[in-house]
Amino acid sequence: MRAIKQSFDFSINRIFMKLFRTGSVALVEDCQRFLNFLPASYQVDVKTVKFLQKYKALENRICSLFEQEADRQLRNLCTAYNLPSGSSASKIIKHIRSKFFKVYNNL
Repeated sequence: MRAIKQSFDFSINRIFMKLFRTGSVALVEDCQRFLNFLPASYQVDVKTVKFLQKYKALENRICSLFEQEADRQLRNLCTAYNLPSGSSASKIIKHIRSKFFKVYNNL
């Protein structure tokens, strides 16, 4: 999964480089922050958290069979972002966004 996220990030960075006619990754990251655009790898994590949270809330019997897997994936995301394993989806998402936008939150 990590390689896929890196591939997404690379592709989107190249699009930004073409748009802004630059070869600088640092400039591209600044543009993404200025435009409030999360890199693809962060967007995938945010969408995953939202999906798993909604999935766990379903009362469908088939979905309940895979609830443990959904919990495991949420715990893995919490671990990846150094959060307590019982963190809420909104807290995880807020942390993911702040991880990328922290430079501009301090201004």
